[in-house]
Amino acid sequence: MNKNINTAQPSSTKKLTLTVSEAAEVLGIGRSAAYQGIHSGEIPSIKIGSRIIIPKVALQQKLQAAGQTNSKG
Repeated sequence: MNKNINTAQPSSTKKLTLTVSEAAEVLGIGRSAAYQGIHSGEIPSIKIGSRIIIPKVALQQKLQAAGQTNSKG
Protein backbone atom coordinates (compact mmCIF):
# COMPACT_ATOMS: atom_id res chain seq x y z
CA MET A 1 0.00 0.00 0.00
CA ASN A 2 1.50 3.34 -1.06
CA LYS A 3 0.53 6.22 1.22
CA ASN A 4 1.59 9.62 -0.03
CA ILE A 5 1.47 12.36 2.59
CA ASN A 6 1.81 15.05 -0.10
CA THR A 7 -1.65 14.35 -1.56
CA ALA A 8 -3.21 16.74 0.96
CA GLN A 9 -1.10 19.73 -0.07
CA PRO A 10 -3.01 22.89 -0.90
CA SER A 11 -2.82 24.03 -4.50
CA SER A 12 -1.00 27.17 -3.36
CA THR A 13 2.36 26.95 -1.61
CA LYS A 14 1.73 30.20 0.28
CA LYS A 15 1.92 29.94 4.06
CA LEU A 16 -1.40 30.17 5.86
CA THR A 17 0.20 31.25 9.13
CA LEU A 18 2.73 33.68 10.53
CA THR A 19 5.31 33.24 13.24
CA VAL A 20 5.11 35.56 16.22
CA SER A 21 8.04 37.57 14.82
CA GLU A 22 6.39 37.83 11.39
CA ALA A 23 3.09 38.93 12.92
CA ALA A 24 4.88 41.52 15.04
CA GLU A 25 6.58 42.92 11.94
CA VAL A 26 3.30 43.06 10.00
CA LEU A 27 1.57 44.81 12.89
CA GLY A 28 4.44 47.22 13.47
CA ILE A 29 4.96 46.15 17.07
CA GLY A 30 7.75 44.45 18.95
CA ARG A 31 7.94 40.71 19.55
CA SER A 32 7.28 41.14 23.28
CA ALA A 33 4.15 43.17 22.54
CA ALA A 34 3.03 40.45 20.11
CA TYR A 35 3.41 37.79 22.82
CA GLN A 36 1.43 40.00 25.22
CA GLY A 37 -1.31 40.36 22.61
CA ILE A 38 -1.38 36.60 22.10
CA HIS A 39 -1.58 35.85 25.81
CA SER A 40 -4.34 38.44 26.34
CA GLY A 41 -6.34 37.11 23.36
CA GLU A 42 -6.00 40.27 21.28
CA ILE A 43 -3.96 38.43 18.63
CA PRO A 44 -5.52 35.14 17.47
CA SER A 45 -3.13 32.21 17.72
CA ILE A 46 -2.77 28.45 17.70
CA LYS A 47 -0.36 26.57 19.90
CA ILE A 48 1.08 23.36 18.47
CA GLY A 49 3.43 21.77 20.95
CA SER A 50 5.65 24.59 22.11
CA ARG A 51 5.20 26.58 18.90
CA ILE A 52 2.78 29.48 18.55
CA ILE A 53 1.49 30.40 15.09
CA ILE A 54 -0.92 33.08 13.94
CA PRO A 55 -3.43 32.22 11.19
CA LYS A 56 -3.30 34.97 8.56
CA VAL A 57 -7.06 34.86 7.92
CA ALA A 58 -7.91 35.19 11.62
CA LEU A 59 -5.52 38.12 12.01
CA GLN A 60 -6.97 39.86 8.94
CA GLN A 61 -10.52 39.35 10.24
CA LYS A 62 -9.55 40.73 13.65
CA LEU A 63 -7.99 43.81 12.05
CA GLN A 64 -11.01 44.37 9.80
CA ALA A 65 -13.37 44.09 12.76
CA ALA A 66 -11.25 46.58 14.72
CA GLY A 67 -11.28 48.97 11.77
CA GLN A 68 -15.07 48.79 11.52
CA THR A 69 -15.48 49.39 15.24
CA ASN A 70 -13.10 52.37 15.18
CA SER A 71 -14.79 53.94 12.14
CA LYS A 72 -18.16 53.94 13.95
CA GLY A 73 -16.89 55.90 16.94
